[in-house]
Amino acid sequence: MRSLTLIRHGRPDFPKGQRICLGLTDLPLSALGRLQAALYGPFYKADRVYSSYLSRAVQTAEFIDPQAESVQGLEEMYAGAWDGLSFSEIQQRFPQHYALRGTEPNAPVPDSEDLLHGQRRFFRAVSEIMENCEGNVAIVAHATVIGSFLCKVLGLSAEESRRFKLPYLGAYSFEYDGQFHHVKRPPLPQVQLDGEICGRLLKAAELPKNICDHCQAVADEAALIGRALNRKGCNLDLELIYCSALLHDICRREENHAEAGAELIEQLGFGAEAETVRQHHDLKSNCSGEAAVVFLADKLLAGTKKISIEERFSASAEKCSSPKALQAHRRRQAQAESTAERVENILGCKLPL
Repeated sequence: MRSLTLIRHGRPDFPKGQRICLGLTDLPLSALGRLQAALYGPFYKADRVYSSYLSRAVQTAEFIDPQAESVQGLEEMYAGAWDGLSFSEIQQRFPQHYALRGTEPNAPVPDSEDLLHGQRRFFRAVSEIMENCEGNVAIVAHATVIGSFLCKVLGLSAEESRRFKLPYLGAYSFEYDGQFHHVKRPPLPQVQLDGEICGRLLKAAELPKNICDHCQAVADEAALIGRALNRKGCNLDLELIYCSALLHDICRREENHAEAGAELIEQLGFGAEAETVRQHHDLKSNCSGEAAVVFLADKLLAGTKKISIEERFSASAEKCSSPKALQAHRRRQAQAESTAERVENILGCKLPL
């Protein structure tokens, strides 16, 4: 018995972050979508991997198998006159029809693909793939067509497809012997961050090499400090320290990068790592020991070079372009100096290690 897994793509890069009515409008993956694909994609390994030709599906499939093939017929249903418009634009341009869809969700959108036609088109494309290849198959596609396929297998009306919504990177699996059987919806895999997975996330974030090298150097230094403190009885979570340090600059090219990185990691479901990343630039007064170690390790490195806190802040003071920025800079330096003093008192030696 062979298997088929239908997977929804990662989160698209919506214009200005505003959700749109998305059918054939071709959006790439967002930063979060790339991380979702990097995090969960490897769990969907199969003998053959296919996707629709739309960028968000193609890019997701590449995280599962770089040799994935795109196939016509697997694309999302066309949303007609609404395709690519924000829902506020739709409400303004089509007020009566927008109101009707609020009470009748299956009321057709002007010029859109008929739901039954889209179901048949997608079912035919999937069936042809299964007939023309061997082994287990994974297909990256889209929410509505996957829902319509499920309705076809379960003997339900195509209009029921919107009941079966998948989260990004969610999936339905089937057994196949010429027919599709035994539908399952496996939960998203439970992922524990480690160095390898963090490395995949950094690669998916498409960071320059110098930032990735800095992240690795901070992680190594933070691990050194954490292990040394644990030998003195501090009982720190070393895996949390290492992974948070690896990811601390994942949004380095964005404004307020610490908060942006924390939000991204939090959306992936890693709350403790997100809070540690959030504080790598500015410590809270009630910070955890792990957050303090990552903060300190970051302040002991310029790129990959170990330096003193005084050297680090002397060099960065020149970048302060206003009295407010200089005040914040001095506050962070005081935080770093007091944190280093506490750590050095515990360890009985000077930093960096």
